[in-house]
Amino acid sequence: MKRYTVALATLLLTSALLTPELVAAELHKDWLKHLSGTWASKDSMGTTGESKADLRLDGNLVVAKGKNSLGLEIVTVTAWEPDKKALVMTSYDNTGMYFRITFNKITANSITGTQTGQAEGLGAYTGQMTLTKTAKGYQWTGKFKTANGGQAEVQGTSTRKK
Repeated sequence: MKRYTVALATLLLTSALLTPELVAAELHKDWLKHLSGTWASKDSMGTTGESKADLRLDGNLVVAKGKNSLGLEIVTVTAWEPDKKALVMTSYDNTGMYFRITFNKITANSITGTQTGQAEGLGAYTGQMTLTKTAKGYQWTGKFKTANGGQAEVQGTSTRKK
């Protein structure tokens, strides 16, 4: 009986420490590790690309560099911002287009957040982006509104090459 009482007391004391913020803080390193590697990607508009993402700063940041089938060079930095309790992904290409996603909903299998950016053919936009882990990498789904009131959606997959 004493063993069960001690175990129950320990569980109750430690479960209070496992707040959503603490869990997110622990999950961010798993996500950053998952995002590192060499990737082949394809989106719903038919654009393909390849990139290499390196884990840095004790597992708190990923820097990815790649090129897509449109000839664009792309650099993406993804990092944990503890004050926001969010993974923040910022990406730029050589034409000046960019996006920034603040993933503030983090689970073991998916991350969701607000995305803002500027894209060729869309102009300025804002919306939601979700990345979901798959057996071979991850998939993404985004829904956006443009500054002129238009709407856009994008889906895609990234498959780990190694």
